[in-house]
Amino acid sequence: MKSKTFKCVKVLMLVLLFLVARNSAYALGVQVSYVEPIGNVDGTTLSDLSFCTIYIDNFKVVEIPATSPYGGGSGKSQIDIPSGQHTVYATATDTSGNESGKSEIIQVSIPALISYPMYPTDVGVFFSLLQNDSFENGISSWYAYSGGTFGFNAESPGFNSNRSGCVTLVNLSSNMQLMQYGFSLEANTKYLLSFDAKSISGHDVAVSVIKHTSPYNNYGLSGIVADLSAIWKHFDMEFTTTGFSGTTLDVRLMFWFVPYATTGDSYFFDNVILSKKQ
Repeated sequence: MKSKTFKCVKVLMLVLLFLVARNSAYALGVQVSYVEPIGNVDGTTLSDLSFCTIYIDNFKVVEIPATSPYGGGSGKSQIDIPSGQHTVYATATDTSGNESGKSEIIQVSIPALISYPMYPTDVGVFFSLLQNDSFENGISSWYAYSGGTFGFNAESPGFNSNRSGCVTLVNLSSNMQLMQYGFSLEANTKYLLSFDAKSISGHDVAVSVIKHTSPYNNYGLSGIVADLSAIWKHFDMEFTTTGFSGTTLDVRLMFWFVPYATTGDSYFFDNVILSKKQ
């Protein structure tokens, strides 16, 4: 009787795993980030990556779809973990269901819980100033403008969620932007703007926080260029407010596509968070 031969299982290698601890009301939010593999252990090029999985204490917590069958993208997930000692690691799985070995195992110690509610972020505790920051409510509170033809809608999936905001520039003009306005800023105060973004072409975008109405004064963040690529990237931009006194609601956060975009470009944004530095 002829013996049956089994195809070798491909084992995928995760190349990076790190943690950023963040406070929340009921547990410590742990942000687990990773970079997808680009090859198989036999030296061949990866071409069928399906998803990555994050484990806490050997329990599967979340599966995150691959950014590309060829890997090389990055991903992250924000997970609430109770106090105590825990192990965190990740694996990668191909379209045939073959799962890699464990990434580097991270030991994390979660301190006792705090007793008051806060909104978590990977830079500390804060209250978010923007509405619908991850576009889970469609394009509510966000506005796109162009003198040309454009499309603006919520696309699936987002960076680490169900949706992201997508602006497609069909015809170009000298004024093309994505904005949210009407939130409160305090004068002479430090803020942090963080967001995840990509563009299909890899073209950049400029970011500003300005006066919403004429004469559109700089309020502390003026034309900072985000070096985008075709895969998701995370950006942090710190600034101190200037150009006004007291507290104002006449504020606009603006993503400016001129002169970087070309005809047909699509830009994607997710997790757009503006917070006061503690």
